[in-house]
Amino acid sequence: PRMLDDDAARWYAEQYGLTSQPAAPSSGTAELAAMPWSTPVGEGIELAFAVDTSLAVEQLEQLRRSQPAANLRECELEMVENEEYIQSRDGLIGAVDSSELLRQDESHMLWPLELDKAPNAKSMLFIDEITCVGCTFCTSVARNTFLMTSQVSSVDPANDYGTARVVQQGNDHPDVIKEAIATCPVDCIHYCTREELHLLEAHRALYMNELLAKFQGCSS
Repeated sequence: PRMLDDDAARWYAEQYGLTSQPAAPSSGTAELAAMPWSTPVGEGIELAFAVDTSLAVEQLEQLRRSQPAANLRECELEMVENEEYIQSRDGLIGAVDSSELLRQDESHMLWPLELDKAPNAKSMLFIDEITCVGCTFCTSVARNTFLMTSQVSSVDPANDYGTARVVQQGNDHPDVIKEAIATCPVDCIHYCTREELHLLEAHRALYMNELLAKFQGCSS
């Protein structure tokens, strides 16, 4: 190990603001005696193991203690809630509208990487179920985005008219979505903004069953 000479000792003293003791002309022992590091084993000051890190450790511990316990507890609870949400999320696919699922994803910091967050971005997808002919092509290509209504748990079998529906946003690669749209024979898949998606899905929940029944000649 390298020994500390007078110049090195003086430099360390200046760095730590320890100037109360005058410099000793011999080995620098007087300067080092006032410095915040432990006495080494054996003769001389050996840099390899002489520095006392207790001051830095104490400062880090003080910093840790200065963080409010409530904040630490809040972070722990968020981690638990996110883990629970991830484990139960599959059960929400098709059970809630895609806009609601996206809202819950966002609240748990799970916003899809492929999805633009700009308010006016037409990055959301919606199927016009009145136009849809139930070809199943889109559901065969982009399986994480589209399902037939017969597979959607929120659809009452009595109101299942064999159409496709968007159940998730941003869970297929954009190229896969483009391919799915290209397979549609009637162009019933449309891009929209997030606000438009919310309105369209709310309108569907209120009126789509009646409209589809009338359109397909099933109303009484």
